[in-house]
Amino acid sequence: GSWTHDGIELHRLALQAPDGHVDLAGTLSIGKNYQGDGKAGFAWKVGGTGYAGNLVVHSDSRQAHLDLRLSSPTIAQLQLDLSQSGDYAWTGKLDVPRFDPKPLLGGNSLKVLAVAVQGHGDRYGGTLDGRLDLNDYQLLLRPLRAQFSHDFNTLTLQQLDLGSPQIKGSVAASGVVQLDAKPLSAQLDIHWNDLLLPQDLVGQVLASHGVLKASGTTDKYHAEGDVEIGPPGKLAKLALNLDGSTQRITLRTLALRQAQGNVQASGTLTLQPSFAWQAEASASRFDPGQLFAGWNGALDFDIASSGTLPKGGPDATLEIRKLAGKLRDRAIGGNGKLHLSSNEVIDGQLNLASGGSTVKLDAGHGTENNADLQLAIASLGDWLPNSSGRLDGHFTIRGKQPKFSVNGQLHGQSLAWQQHKMDALQLIVGLPDISRIAGKLDLQTSNV
Repeated sequence: GSWTHDGIELHRLALQAPDGHVDLAGTLSIGKNYQGDGKAGFAWKVGGTGYAGNLVVHSDSRQAHLDLRLSSPTIAQLQLDLSQSGDYAWTGKLDVPRFDPKPLLGGNSLKVLAVAVQGHGDRYGGTLDGRLDLNDYQLLLRPLRAQFSHDFNTLTLQQLDLGSPQIKGSVAASGVVQLDAKPLSAQLDIHWNDLLLPQDLVGQVLASHGVLKASGTTDKYHAEGDVEIGPPGKLAKLALNLDGSTQRITLRTLALRQAQGNVQASGTLTLQPSFAWQAEASASRFDPGQLFAGWNGALDFDIASSGTLPKGGPDATLEIRKLAGKLRDRAIGGNGKLHLSSNEVIDGQLNLASGGSTVKLDAGHGTENNADLQLAIASLGDWLPNSSGRLDGHFTIRGKQPKFSVNGQLHGQSLAWQQHKMDALQLIVGLPDISRIAGKLDLQTSNV
């Protein structure tokens, strides 16, 4: 190959390696006035995933055409036409048929992915429109338009409109990034109107409209939102206001107001010099079922948490000052305060009740853990939807990590969760040191 200030011209490349190969035939040109035809084939393994395909390039010194085709890990094609002078006008198209993205993204809830996008522009920006398939849903770009200033100091997101044939409503975004600012600064606005999320996506039909705004730099920023969300005809008002910096994030307001109830939270997250937090949340007749399907109720609570994360270990406190009301047609109650010290010792008390079921944790003060856990579950359905059956148990936990001792018993009758059933369960545990398994472990079940 050869290179000058005008560009690069590659005539021959034959690369062999344990992870794959790259072979070039013809002339591959990158630059202003180069011309020629080149074709490169490749097969390479990266992180256990094989990539294979070929690249075809044609240039007549005025217009260049690039055609990239993948055959593995999925079929994909990228076509690009580029002017080799002026503002370098371009048109392009990317087509990736539906495939399982697990080899690229790892195992998650995304099982099907597809991309069909086309666009045009020049060296200062461009416009993209097309479709993105995520499982059974299609996300439409209509369109995405962004532009650099002529000095490349500012990037403007002029338009980003998103929609879906399966989801009523639309989402739009706009913003500006100051690339020459020290540090980088940006401003982003997101609006959505008449949004109607389907039941199979969020558990129940939810309507929403609102706006989120964020501005600032990486050193200091501000975000606020004004949102309405809930079942159609029962929208709640959500207000968000926070300030952040490299040292601290302050949540000034997070408030949700419903027709009959409300919930609000505030707090501080310290990032430097060491990680710490302080948060409080309170509610009056709050109905979580308006956001989470199947969890209807009217809750009153006052909860606080604080802590630090020094090098020696976490030091955290959770305090339930008040918990009362109803949830899933069951009376709810609770109170308590637990403290986890930096030497991994828990102390305090916690009492929770749901329907006719109770859970009690009593942990004494000291240099080692000394905790008693009592379960009196009249019905698993008091805690877990689609379940039933009785559980009674008592466990004691002593010592420090990793040398805990665990002793106790658990008895259950007519247990069921979804399609799983068990007529009876009996567990007896007597382990003096879980780091060196020895002692007694007796589990008996029937009709599982």
